[in-house]
Amino acid sequence: MFAKQRDEHATGSATSLHFFPNQEVGINSDTNTVSKATRHCLEVVVDNWTSKHDEKSWRKIRQEIHKTFLSASCLNKSFLEERKNKHLKTSSKYHGLNLKLARRHFKKLVKTEYVWIEVEAAVLRLLPLLDKNPVGVESLRIYLLLNELLHVIQKYRKQQRSRLPERVATAVTSLSRESLKVLGEWWASLSSSTMERFVSVWRQALCLILSDEDAPRRDGVRNLLQVLQYMYNVSIII
Repeated sequence: MFAKQRDEHATGSATSLHFFPNQEVGINSDTNTVSKATRHCLEVVVDNWTSKHDEKSWRKIRQEIHKTFLSASCLNKSFLEERKNKHLKTSSKYHGLNLKLARRHFKKLVKTEYVWIEVEAAVLRLLPLLDKNPVGVESLRIYLLLNELLHVIQKYRKQQRSRLPERVATAVTSLSRESLKVLGEWWASLSSSTMERFVSVWRQALCLILSDEDAPRRDGVRNLLQVLQYMYNVSIII
């Protein structure tokens, strides 16, 4: 599914190098510039997106936002831990992400209203397309990034909506047993403060849904509870 998804959603123009997420990272490439550009899908564009624009440039940026957030491959190559090339050591035990960097950039996206509207719409379109049993553990990085995104939303947006956390929870609970095992290993490797932050995200989302009188009949409640159960199972093993 990932290969198909890249073909359908991640084809960039000649003037947008950063929006070719299907281009593999060239670890041994002779052109370090190209390698770095393909790895930094989001870092290099967020500041531009959140700056002031005229109508013409905004139309182009809006297309870039959707192209980027409709590509799981691009998101999985964003916010990598570059110190000592740690991202190259990604495995079932280590995610290779710089989560602090992700939070900083997500804050800019979330606090810029017109940008956030487009980002949320694109993420909601992406979630049902995610592979339930992706090839390569790198493909699971997106779930840690989404957890950080939900945290930033809860922290910086006054109006809270349950749709996005519900959809993310659905995507998590739809993963294969093998993928969930890797995700669990990554959760277990997080610092206690990061794990507390992740758990808090799902608790707050659950509280938001339960404030709706129709909540007990919704699948969202079940999925959120299931994610919390996964995290609890990890925490008692640590």
